[in-house]
Amino acid sequence: MARRAIKVDTAKVRELRQQCGFSIAELAQRAGVSIGTISRLEASSPSYVYAQTLRVVAAALSVPVDTLVFSPEVSSPLSPEPSSLSTHDITIEITINKDFDAFNEADQERLLKAISDLLSSGHELRIIRKRQGSTKISIRFTREEAECILWLQRRGVLDEYLVKHRADFKIQDTKLIGDAAASAIIEAKLQDNEFDVFLCHNSVDKLEIKRIAVRLRNHGILPWLDEWELRPGLPWQNALQERIDGIKSVAVFIGDNGIGPWQNMELNAFISQFVERRCPVIPVILRKCERAPNMPLFLKGMTWIDFKRRKPDPLDQLIWGITGKRV
Repeated sequence: MARRAIKVDTAKVRELRQQCGFSIAELAQRAGVSIGTISRLEASSPSYVYAQTLRVVAAALSVPVDTLVFSPEVSSPLSPEPSSLSTHDITIEITINKDFDAFNEADQERLLKAISDLLSSGHELRIIRKRQGSTKISIRFTREEAECILWLQRRGVLDEYLVKHRADFKIQDTKLIGDAAASAIIEAKLQDNEFDVFLCHNSVDKLEIKRIAVRLRNHGILPWLDEWELRPGLPWQNALQERIDGIKSVAVFIGDNGIGPWQNMELNAFISQFVERRCPVIPVILRKCERAPNMPLFLKGMTWIDFKRRKPDPLDQLIWGITGKRV
């Protein structure tokens, strides 16, 4: 008989965990599940888990199960774990400061088990390549698993989890793992022409926009930026039209120079298509914008992001707007 996966209110899980004063690791320990399970519960939107998992998490939070259910009447039969539903395989290289010959099969098995337990992986992880030097190993993950690793690393959870394994494996700075995951995710998205956000901006603000674009890529988010994607000498309208259906959201950046002629053309031609597809349209005030911005009428009803503020973190807010996953 197929097991049933239940749609979870991810914001409620996060809210209750914070109210209880638990870290992700503490809640995972109390519930008897992996850190990766709790992380995916809070990061995915929507998130689906099996009933037994939801029961133990609810018990750890001392609330009824129904409190965490987003829509009780919506459930779907699943046979494999949710993480195995992704059709994309991603290879991540991990550097270990241990002699190549000394890193034996027992070490490999322990490392794979530690990572598998962290992710609650629904399939067997395998080392597909080893390189000498500082011992570089390549492990193949699904796209969802790679995104989970990146999410855990960027928020310090991966460090917390792997600290007990570093004596055995001498894993280098986990930032390298996060960077490798982000790079692999971006490469996979480029191959599929799967852009997360269209960066609409005045060319005067190009330098600041490029900095933001680089930071987004470091979080595994692929932006469409004209300078990176448009081939010189060809009409930009045709290139954009070919890509528009593969872009999931648009961020409209506004600085002191307002919306320039290029940005106006973009807006007139493409914003309506995003609205029709019910994609997020995110107005963003740039950090160097000193005057009160003259917000276009159609943007005034949207929730906007101000990069001049430190709290809440504007990049986290932008990522939330693009992905629907609160960070």
